[in-house]
Amino acid sequence: MKRVKLCMNCHKYNDKKLDRCSDCGFILDPTIIEVEDHLTHQIEELITESINQKQFVNCPRCGNPVDLDIGVCDVCNKPISRHTIDHQETQHQNEQMKPTFLILSAPLNLKLSLEPYFQKVGRYYQNLEQFPTISRDHFSYRLQEDQVFIQDHSTHGTKINGSKLIQGTLYQIRDKDILTLANIDCLVSIHAD
Repeated sequence: MKRVKLCMNCHKYNDKKLDRCSDCGFILDPTIIEVEDHLTHQIEELITESINQKQFVNCPRCGNPVDLDIGVCDVCNKPISRHTIDHQETQHQNEQMKPTFLILSAPLNLKLSLEPYFQKVGRYYQNLEQFPTISRDHFSYRLQEDQVFIQDHSTHGTKINGSKLIQGTLYQIRDKDILTLANIDCLVSIHAD
């Protein structure tokens, strides 16, 4: 048996004579515990693995690390949830992101540059002859104040996330929307260089 002190910060076993952790310098609890010699390394690994699986985020109010399983900042008592963090990350990315191109996924596989003027998409413009339901001039798109807008011109219709567009009307399209051209669904990706 080995007599040790457990660091409550990094969970390392320390010699019973130490007042501070030899790894992180944290003040050790004076309680001495007995552990079998051959188990100390295995127990340290299990504790470390358990801690590494936890998700910590910085509190948006005070910056303190918060365990998402607990969900409340222990410094300022602000409730924190995965939704709060996702919203903040998305907001931060959107503030920094200046869109430069639009990607329409398979089967079309189109990468379209974003400009502040209308550009057209259709069989005539992108050589999409293998898709007869897509009109020659299906829709136009443009970048306006860092947002992407499209306008339907098609014979067989265009939908965003299942909602049919009215021809000639501008609609905002967002990252991860499903754009349906006639009967062809594409995932929308908006990217910055």
